[in-house]
Amino acid sequence: RAFSADPTIVASYAEAFVDGFASAGIRCVLKHFPGAGSARKDSHAGAASISAGWTPTDLLPFRRIIASGRARAIMNGHFLLKEIEPAPIPTSLSPAVVTGLLRNRLGYSGVAMTDDLDMKAVTDLMSRHEAVVRAFAAGNDLLMILNQDNFDSELPQNIVAWVADAVAAGIVSEKQISRSAARVRKWRQALSARQRDGTIRHK
Repeated sequence: RAFSADPTIVASYAEAFVDGFASAGIRCVLKHFPGAGSARKDSHAGAASISAGWTPTDLLPFRRIIASGRARAIMNGHFLLKEIEPAPIPTSLSPAVVTGLLRNRLGYSGVAMTDDLDMKAVTDLMSRHEAVVRAFAAGNDLLMILNQDNFDSELPQNIVAWVADAVAAGIVSEKQISRSAARVRKWRQALSARQRDGTIRHK
């Protein structure tokens, strides 16, 4: 999860890690944005604040890998960070973090995804329905949902309905959903192209 307490070392190791996996036809997802080094609690168990120890230097590894073109997908973590998001919501569901910080300030244009929305850091604060809508409204393109403890056999259909309602209500824009779909489609097409030319090997 972390190669070092020094962000420059983290960046160097992460670049080598991404390149190493890429040479074997495997693409990496960088996590957990905006930096989990100062977290003292596991997001699986509840809200994990990083406000006390987080600084902008925690962004250096993400900034460097984005600038190098290696960042194809980034996972947003479920943290509380009052410095950027004063509301008591996880950074993964914060427009200020996902769109304002990751997209606008760092210039990231790849796929943004959430960590598991069924973690207690999210479920202790809101329903799955609200989390899904907030995740898309924040600027995420993909959602991860374990769907185990509170199993919903019709979860995909329900998510489609929730998002459609959110678009109709003006909470999420249709343009935003289209952009997310285009980013994910581009990512998948790139993977498919590598599979066709044999650069991705299956075991």
